[in-house]
Amino acid sequence: MTYTMIQVENVAKRYRIGVKEERPDTLFQAIIGAVTAPIKNLRQLRNLSSFVSMKLRVMI
Repeated sequence: MTYTMIQVENVAKRYRIGVKEERPDTLFQAIIGAVTAPIKNLRQLRNLSSFVSMKLRVMI
């Protein structure tokens, strides 16, 4: 007898085509970028969750 341990549905992946990664010109810019990166990532995650909820509204 087999049991399903993990089941995943409605998984998606978004790609950013043509977006260039920012490269710092100076050491100071690299340090500032390292400090502010977690904040930028958090904002992007919040936008992703709103994208998912928007997609669900369209599907209903």
